[in-house]
Amino acid sequence: MLYAAYDKTNDLLGGRLPLTTAEKANVKLYNYAKQNGYQIDLSNHSRGGLTASVALQYANRNGLTNIPIRESRFFGTATNVQSYKNNLVENNGIKWKHFCYIYK
Repeated sequence: MLYAAYDKTNDLLGGRLPLTTAEKANVKLYNYAKQNGYQIDLSNHSRGGLTASVALQYANRNGLTNIPIRESRFFGTATNVQSYKNNLVENNGIKWKHFCYIYK
């Protein structure tokens, strides 16, 4: 429960706390995809959504923008999906045709 509370707090603070190993890995993958012309499709369940959101906020705040996320799906996530979407649009040049959040 403490780990989940830490991630949720970091999500609300925009990724300002130290990152978890999973969040650091996501940032590295975002950078690798951008540097090599790949596109990313994400499918996040539960706390995986927090990991993706915190990593994205941290990356954007530290100069890694225009991350090539082609698709992002959330299933029963603990993150604020609308806030995540807004961050993608504002900092990563994403133009959404369809946006869907599935709660299960």
